[in-house]
Amino acid sequence: MSSKNFRNSLKEVFHQKKDKAKLLLNKFKRQRNLSTSNTFSAKQLFSKKEKEKGSQDKKTIENSTLLYRSQKNLEEISSYGTNKKLKLDKDKDKEKEIPILLKDYFYREEINSRTQESMEDFTLIKHPFLSLDKHNLSLFCVFDGHGGDFVAKYLKENFASILHNSIKLNYTLNFHSILNSTFESVDKNLEKFDITQNCGSTATIVVMDNNIIYCANVGDSKCFYIDKKNAVQMSEDHNCKNEKEVELLKSKGAIIFRQRVYGSLSLTRSFGDMDFKQYGVTAIPYITKIYADKNNVKYIVIASDGIWDAVNDKDLFKISKKLKGGTSEEFCNNLVNYAVEKGSNDNISCIVIRFG
Repeated sequence: MSSKNFRNSLKEVFHQKKDKAKLLLNKFKRQRNLSTSNTFSAKQLFSKKEKEKGSQDKKTIENSTLLYRSQKNLEEISSYGTNKKLKLDKDKDKEKEIPILLKDYFYREEINSRTQESMEDFTLIKHPFLSLDKHNLSLFCVFDGHGGDFVAKYLKENFASILHNSIKLNYTLNFHSILNSTFESVDKNLEKFDITQNCGSTATIVVMDNNIIYCANVGDSKCFYIDKKNAVQMSEDHNCKNEKEVELLKSKGAIIFRQRVYGSLSLTRSFGDMDFKQYGVTAIPYITKIYADKNNVKYIVIASDGIWDAVNDKDLFKISKKLKGGTSEEFCNNLVNYAVEKGSNDNISCIVIRFG
């Protein structure tokens, strides 16, 4: 063997041993990480997960959901049934805590006795709701029942506790996962009651986590946030007037006529209504979130369709402008009175939250 070939052979042996040593070292590091992974404090786990959150959020969410910025300052993070998969352009600075003060809130439930004999709307407010590490949560909900008040009343009495349990099982506070699992658990619980075959409810809920505000809904009770320039809808209308929703139901075999599922149910997503679940009616929520500060969110309004049958987004913004920073009580009463005067003939439930 020539000296040149001998030197090459030595180099090859050296590199093989070096590569083997690297593999052993990496294996040792992995084992060490696994053995110490359970020693993190709760605070360390939160900070570690927050660092990983950016990369996790960019992954496509399972079950035909959508992650993208749908409007300025508004992120749609769950839209059942869509095939779009767009990349989320996330602003890391917005994840930092921004001082936001909830000045006051007010709710009003109006039977609208001129046209209604019973009340099937309910509100639920938990402020404060829950505190975990740096997370201070508040909960605001509107439930609009149909076919009786059983489902809406069940939601008022049980939704908060089921959400609480979902949060305890998800220490990373991934609210996309938490809200989806909560809605799924609630609807599964409702299957136990025979009355829910033809009785149901909408649900529009807002969870505040410091400066991050989440909205999740099924049905046509709406949520808007109001800034300096306009009123922006955070919820989605799940009824047979929504062409995208109608196409989804038709793809699952449903027949739509008189703008209703089988001529009976006007909603395409709801709690309860078990007889219609086989035709694609679902309780999978539409979820959005905003990063709020005192400059870009003045009010949040959550209300049943007794408001929205008579009030549009432009009306809502005009009412807010006339108040010139008025209290939530003033806004709520003005809004409900305006809807009644404009001819609303349904039950009305309305929550107004004021920031500053």
